[in-house]
Amino acid sequence: MKVTNLNGSGEGSLRWALEDLDGPRIVVFAVGGQIDLKDEIQINGDVTLAGQTAPGGITVTGARLRVVDSNVIIRGMNLRPGESRDGYDPDNRDGISVGKGGRVVEDVIIDSNSITWAVDENTSTWNRPSNVTWSNNIIAEGLDRSIHPKGEHSMGMLIGDGSENISIIGNLFASNDQRNAVVKDASEHIEYINNVVYNYGHQGLEVQGGSVHAIGNVMISGADSNGRAAIRFNDGDGRNAFYVSDNSSEVGGTATDKIRSGYVFDPATKEIIPSEDVREWVLSHAGVIIDGERSRIDQRIIDSVVDDDGRIIDSPDDVGGYLDRGSSSALRDSDDDGIPDAYEQLLGSDAHKSDAQGDADGDGLANIEDYINSLLDGSGPAPSRYAVSVDSSDFVAEDAAGPDSFIIEAEDFDIKEGFDVARLMAASDGKVLSALRDAEATTTFKGDSGTYDIGVQYFDEADGVSYLEVRLNGKVLDAWHWRADLGSNLANWMTKTTHVIDNVELEAGDEIMLVGSGDRANEPMRIDALEFTAVDTVLA
Repeated sequence: MKVTNLNGSGEGSLRWALEDLDGPRIVVFAVGGQIDLKDEIQINGDVTLAGQTAPGGITVTGARLRVVDSNVIIRGMNLRPGESRDGYDPDNRDGISVGKGGRVVEDVIIDSNSITWAVDENTSTWNRPSNVTWSNNIIAEGLDRSIHPKGEHSMGMLIGDGSENISIIGNLFASNDQRNAVVKDASEHIEYINNVVYNYGHQGLEVQGGSVHAIGNVMISGADSNGRAAIRFNDGDGRNAFYVSDNSSEVGGTATDKIRSGYVFDPATKEIIPSEDVREWVLSHAGVIIDGERSRIDQRIIDSVVDDDGRIIDSPDDVGGYLDRGSSSALRDSDDDGIPDAYEQLLGSDAHKSDAQGDADGDGLANIEDYINSLLDGSGPAPSRYAVSVDSSDFVAEDAAGPDSFIIEAEDFDIKEGFDVARLMAASDGKVLSALRDAEATTTFKGDSGTYDIGVQYFDEADGVSYLEVRLNGKVLDAWHWRADLGSNLANWMTKTTHVIDNVELEAGDEIMLVGSGDRANEPMRIDALEFTAVDTVLA
C-alpha cells in the first residue's frame, strides 16, 4: 500500500492507508515531506507503517496518530504535532496514542521514531492496551507554555488506565518537563529498561502504583531539572510492587519500601545493556536513522544531550521550527510493488514483477519486509562487493574488486579520533566510517610492494561539504572537498562514488592515514572502503 500524496485525507493519503483501509497491509511512501492534519488518524489493525521509505523523510503535524486496533507496527516516522490553531484538540494532541475505550488493542510496536513538540503527551498508552513496545524512539521537547487548556504541559510519556505488559526500551527522553515516563492507574507489568532521560525538569520516571521493573536507565540532569530524585516510586492503585537495578540515578518517593530484591513479574525483555554503556548506545541508535543519517531536528536534540545545552521549550520556533520537509525523489519502482528497482536487483527479486510477498533470499521474510527493515536496521542483504549504475533504470551488482585488486574496509582502520562505525546498507559490507567533526584513522598496508591506484569509496551527498586527506607515512597523497551533486541528500546508492589516486608506490608496512572533517551542520563524512588496484607489483 503506497502513500502517494501529502493530503490530510482522500485516496493515496496517509489517513486513507491507515484509517480508511483495513486488513493486513504494509504502508510505504512514494512521497516525502510534511503532512498537516486537522484531526487525528485512527489506525486500524494488521498494519506496518514504514515511514523510513519516504524519500527525504515524512513528518506529521497538527494531530496524533492513534492506534485503535491490534497488530500494529510504526517505524521511521517524524511526529511533531505542534501548536497550529488549525490542528486537533490541544487537550488530546499527542504524537502517538495507543488505546481506545471499548476496543481490544494489543500487540503494538512503536520503534525508531522521532516524537516531539506535542501539546498534550508526546506519547501515551490509555484505555487498557496490552503488549505494547516503545523502543529506540526519540521522545523530546514536549511543549510547555503553549496552547494546552491546563497551561504548562511539557510531557513525555503517559502509561495509565490499566495498561498492561508495556515495554519501554532504549528510548531517549530529552527536555520534557514531566512524565519521562509516568506509570499510574493500576498499570501492570511495565518494563522501563535502558532508557536515557535528559533534562527531565520536574519529573523523571514517576511510578504511582502498579508493577514496574526499572533497569539499566541513565538519568542526566539538565538546566531545567529541579534536583529531585529522577526515579520515584509512590503508592497508588494496583500491586505496588517494584524492582530496581543498575540505574544511574537516585531513587526516591513514598513507596521505596515496596521495592523488591528480585523481579515482581516474568520479564519480557531478557537482553539488557549495562547502564555504563547505555548512554552511548541510545545516542547512537534512537530515532529515525536512515542510511546512517538523522534529520537536522533529531541531530540537534542528540547534540543538546552531548553538549548539555538542551532546554524545555514552549514552541517549535524556539528551536528553529519545522525543517524536515523531504526533498528527494522517490527511487524507481517499475513494478509498483513498493520495492525500488535498485533494491530488487540487490535482493535477487524481479524489478519488473510484483513480488513483494516473495522470498528471493530464502530468509523466511517477504521481500518487502527485507526492504523496509534494511533501511533502519542495516539488516538487508548486502553483497560483500557491489557497484551501482544510476544512469538508467538498470542496476548492476558486481564484484567491485578485480583479480589484481583488493579492498580494505574503512571500518577496519584503527580509529584515532572522531570517527564512528555506522551502519549503512549501501556500503560494501553494510558499514562505514562516519564523522561529523575532525577525524583520523590509520591502517598498515599488507599487500605486495609495488605501484597501485587507490580508489577511495565514499558517499558525497548534495547537502553539505566534507573534506578528506589521504596520507602515506605522514605525507599527503591527495586531498579534496566533497561537493558533488549526485542527485540526493542521503547516503545511498546514488551518492556512492570513488576518488582515485593514481600510481602510488607502496611497500608492506607503510602507514595509510585518513584525516578529514565532516560537515557538522549538514553532511557527515562517510567512508566506505579503499580499493587497491595493482599497476605493477614486486612479489616478495
